Amino acid sequence: MKISPIMSNSYNNVSFSSCARIVKNKSGSIIYRNTTTFFRNDLDWNSLCMYIKDKYKNANKVNLVCYACSDGSEPMSLAMLIKENFGNDFQKFFPIVAKDVDDVIIRRAKSCFVNMDIEDIRTINNYTNNNIRNYFKFPRKALGIEFIPALINPWFKKGINYSVADIKKDCSNIPSDNTLLFFRNVWPYLADDSERMKLIKKIKSQFSKNCAIVIGNFDNKNISTHNLLLDAGLKESGLLKNVYELG
Repeated sequence: MKISPIMSNSYNNVSFSSCARIVKNKSGSIIYRNTTTFFRNDLDWNSLCMYIKDKYKNANKVNLVCYACSDGSEPMSLAMLIKENFGNDFQKFFPIVAKDVDDVIIRRAKSCFVNMDIEDIRTINNYTNNNIRNYFKFPRKALGIEFIPALINPWFKKGINYSVADIKKDCSNIPSDNTLLFFRNVWPYLADDSERMKLIKKIKSQFSKNCAIVIGNFDNKNISTHNLLLDAGLKESGLLKNVYELG
């Protein structure tokens, strides 16, 4: 999820614009605007797949947890990546846990539909060997529509559990073993480096065996989240950027 710069840290009297996913305060000022895409290109998804295969090859159960999941495009991307590349072994990664502080976005994610554009469709086909219709159904008269309402196939929808949660309060619910935690492109939302470091230490203390956290380019570009993770004693993955493990 990509978010514009924060204008307020107050979530009191927030209203939601469903079309553009713009969050405003009571006076009408924008608090944040979030947009999301399938297989967002600040992560090397093919390398991520190799990383997961190597890191969790001996695990019987793997916990894929995605905070700030927005409308579900990222956890669905991850679910498709797993389904396409892990054969019968894919079940040990499901269900993916997806959470967001925005109850409106979570209601949307729980719905039977997801909006996608032509670029989303092209990208999904690229990562699924043109197998997009195994995951989504499309209306017959979709040409010329800017955002196409794609129906999520029921079997695929069952692979992701959505709920409302704030990672700062929900950190203790992150599984301690064999967990790959996605918390991407939202670190600038936290008030300051002190709050960010406090959260990083909570996450680190929650991790026990074979765990890692995945962040985004937006995090590094705006507040150097990677430096905070390194300062807290996490280390960069050797296979791909934006992934940090216990030292």
